[in-house]
Amino acid sequence: MNRVEYMKELEALLADIPADEREDAINYYNDYFDEGGAENEEETIEALGDVHKLAASIKLANKEDYVSEGEFTETGYHDLNEENSKKMDDYGEVAVTGRKSSGFTPATLIIIALLAICALPILGPVILGILGVLFGIVAAIAGVLVAIFAIGIAGIVAGVLVLLAGISGIISYPMGAVFTIGAAFLSISIGMLILVAMVNLFKVIIPPIIRAVVAAVKLPVKWLRSLSDWVAAKRG
Repeated sequence: MNRVEYMKELEALLADIPADEREDAINYYNDYFDEGGAENEEETIEALGDVHKLAASIKLANKEDYVSEGEFTETGYHDLNEENSKKMDDYGEVAVTGRKSSGFTPATLIIIALLAICALPILGPVILGILGVLFGIVAAIAGVLVAIFAIGIAGIVAGVLVLLAGISGIISYPMGAVFTIGAAFLSISIGMLILVAMVNLFKVIIPPIIRAVVAAVKLPVKWLRSLSDWVAAKRG
């Protein structure tokens, strides 16, 4: 996320507060980006933190029942009143998910580990079976593509050899050499068409495969987070 995207999202998140307050906040953080400089844009975004939490702190400062005694800063709206500041921190934490982040506490990790061990005898073979099927499909597709690619290369190589043979016999057998050279060019053309088609096909199918592999690697982490949130919700 760059400065433009960050500020656009912040402005969109602040759409439900008064226009003058929204303008003040946007102007403040635009000035903050200007002071940091374009070369330090990433560091500025990192210092500001999550845009949702920043917007949440600004929104809280504009609640009708909220007595504001503070100012905008690079890390959000900070109230000088200690009680209001604590309330704002809590509000910022729940702005995205609707409740405080549970995190992976030691007790939660132990519960998750026990649940995973209990589920392993059932889910393990199923997961391995699914992975095996997927690997087989990918391997079969890869084998077919490699074979077609090899045919294209073989067509080009064969065409070159036939072309050389035709050229060498053009004096002794002119008519036969002409047909031979024509067949050689045809073989080379077909081989090149196959290679070009395969290269374009690789450009189309390789990125989705890579994204699918990355998603599959991240999936257990998402499951663990979901399980952690469920355990935390049950605990309290």
